[in-house]
Amino acid sequence: MSGRPGPLGRVRRALALAGVGAAVAVAVDRARRREGWLADTDPLGPKGCALPEGRSLVVATDDGARLAVTVAGPEDGPTVVLPHCWTGSRGMWGAVARRLVLLGHRVVLYDQRGHGESTAPDGHAPSIPELGHDLRAVIDATGSTDVLLAGHSMGGMTIQSYALEHPEHFRDHVRGAVLVATAARTLGREVPAALVTALLGDGRMEWTRRGAIGRRLAARAVGSPRRPRHVQLTLDAFARTPGPARAGYLAAMSGMDLRPCLRSMDVPVIVMVGTRDHLTPPRAAKVLVEQLPDAELVLLPGAGHMLPLEAPDRIVDSIRRVARRADARRVSPAASTASAGEATTPTA
Repeated sequence: MSGRPGPLGRVRRALALAGVGAAVAVAVDRARRREGWLADTDPLGPKGCALPEGRSLVVATDDGARLAVTVAGPEDGPTVVLPHCWTGSRGMWGAVARRLVLLGHRVVLYDQRGHGESTAPDGHAPSIPELGHDLRAVIDATGSTDVLLAGHSMGGMTIQSYALEHPEHFRDHVRGAVLVATAARTLGREVPAALVTALLGDGRMEWTRRGAIGRRLAARAVGSPRRPRHVQLTLDAFARTPGPARAGYLAAMSGMDLRPCLRSMDVPVIVMVGTRDHLTPPRAAKVLVEQLPDAELVLLPGAGHMLPLEAPDRIVDSIRRVARRADARRVSPAASTASAGEATTPTA
């Protein structure tokens, strides 16, 4: 007798293999869903982080930094300036900027010093005040007035630093702000620069910036559903940022306290935070709202820290709502105060 199975045996074997394959597929799908991974319906769309078409310029600061700037959209449109996050670049704002330009806004984006295409002076020690100085320099160099500001993470700290370091300029130029996944205070004590440099400086701990370990660390910055593209964009930006900027600004943020500026930021503000933000959690956002004179909290259920990637439409909506609140305040200050008390909880 032949050891080969007959037709019925082959059918049974095929069904068994199909069953095993289906079971594996179901198990993988369940695991991915349990971890919150999702590959489709990306809010970034097919263009990803591509910036809208615009003109480029370089802004030279008083201390020798050179800031790469893009200005897009109609010159007579309402201006929005977008400072980006730690270890990011203006490209992180690409999806938000494209939407704003389509809605008729003039959008100003720039790479923070030491990030992207912007440079920092040799041997300089990164600090939070210099971020505020740079934002003022960009506003002045681009002829921006009656500005809406939206800052993500370190970009939100940049806006607060600008208000703290240049209060009169802030009052004269800013009509409203959106603070995205940010804080006024983080650890409350400065982490030693030598320790941070050992962990994040150039040529050190490279495994944290590449491969599976790097992706796993970057994934903690993204909420649910977790899209691999967002994780990879976050990891790539982190890996491209030079070590001195990675380490220096993390050390600077660890010891900062920007709370003294909050009472003076007397413009309409929306504070946005994801409920799964582990870096600047909702409690940090609530501190901002409690101390700002005219602030509203927007919680995004399930979202993480990388809101410009995860929820660009929600950010655009908040920017335009702040603009409407600013217009209402000019017409009727009482109406603006009433609208500030309406906290919302939109879906991500």
